[in-house]
Amino acid sequence: MSSLFKVVDFAVYRSTHLDMEMGSSMAVTCLVESLDRSAVGWTGRRHGAETTRRGFTLVELLVVIAIIGILVAMLLPAVQAAREAARRSQCQNNCKNLGLAMMNYEGVYKKFPVAINTEPLDPNPIARASDGTRLYNNWAIDILPFMEEQGLYDTFHLVRADTGRLQSLTSANIPAASLGGSNKPANTNVIARSTELSLQLCPSDIGANNLFDAGAPNNSGNASNMWARGNYGYNVGLALILNNEDVWRKVALDTDGETMTCGRGVGGADKAASIAQITDGTSHTVALFELRVGLGPVDRRGVWAMQMVGSNLVSQHGSNYALGPNDCTPGSDDIIGNQDVVASFGQEYLRQECMLPYESSSWDVSAQIVTRSQHPGGIFATMCDGSVQFISDFVETGGQTNGLRCAETIFGVWQRLTCPDDGYVVSNDF
Repeated sequence: MSSLFKVVDFAVYRSTHLDMEMGSSMAVTCLVESLDRSAVGWTGRRHGAETTRRGFTLVELLVVIAIIGILVAMLLPAVQAAREAARRSQCQNNCKNLGLAMMNYEGVYKKFPVAINTEPLDPNPIARASDGTRLYNNWAIDILPFMEEQGLYDTFHLVRADTGRLQSLTSANIPAASLGGSNKPANTNVIARSTELSLQLCPSDIGANNLFDAGAPNNSGNASNMWARGNYGYNVGLALILNNEDVWRKVALDTDGETMTCGRGVGGADKAASIAQITDGTSHTVALFELRVGLGPVDRRGVWAMQMVGSNLVSQHGSNYALGPNDCTPGSDDIIGNQDVVASFGQEYLRQECMLPYESSSWDVSAQIVTRSQHPGGIFATMCDGSVQFISDFVETGGQTNGLRCAETIFGVWQRLTCPDDGYVVSNDF
């Protein structure tokens, strides 16, 4: 800046003397020329010295790039951690809101929502729900009005107008007689079940945006086969869902004649507990667990409107094979289409993701699932009082059970949290 002032002073000095000797017009011209030269860095050196400008050397440039790289490497984990914290907070908030919806439902109907609705006239109705051939209204649809989704609830057509029987959600073309005078389109259930609900999706789950395609892999891409994803499953207990009736009646199923007193959960097939029946306490009994959605369209795990174990129900997650949350024991998930899932992704990739299902053509039913999340260290669980707890991957799980007896030496904290009335109240240290 001082050089510029010197140049200006020099120019003014020249213009003053030239004004006296040569006239004002020539002085102005010289002043302009002098200022122009100063603007482009002219130093006014004597003896005709050339103007030079020093730039960055290659070494200096490389040092700057290296410093920037180090700063990025230092900041990136912090940015990623901040993003995961935001996603985790949103997931926790989803659990809270779903819990409040279930509490409000219980307040109106004096019991929690039924996990699975079955049609009495269907042959072997619970088995048909487990194999995916009879899918009806369920808990996730019933609570829609209590989570400000009355419009979506009204989009579903749940009861046939002509017969009074339940309308299957799998139907892509509902007959006009069944629709009655509702003015709904024939594919209204397809529209409703394929609607993505942000409240049902954990943003930490990398696969939450891919729809389940019921036609995959042989008839992929048909819009009538699409179902939206969901990350939360209703607690239907430690017992096999096919034994639902016996479990809720607490009859003996074991060979030694011991009663299965700890097999049921909060909801079941055509069954649901009231707050009064949760004798272990609503703050010590889980209503909803986190689930990971399927890794691709062929995988039906994590589907919010589908009343199946692994889709929006959690069953046998602490009594067989894998016992705790995020357990990677292979073969711990029993799901329909297990062979297609393995063929699509390969055993190694599924094992890396801790999602390798039991692979068998003779046991192609949805009956068992592990609770999972992509949060480091554990999963979120919504308790029956609407509160949300983060349950560690290292929670005490006890051992595999025989007949689901409630002996304290068999069950750990993990199983106790599932049982609403086993008589053992656990602490909040999960």
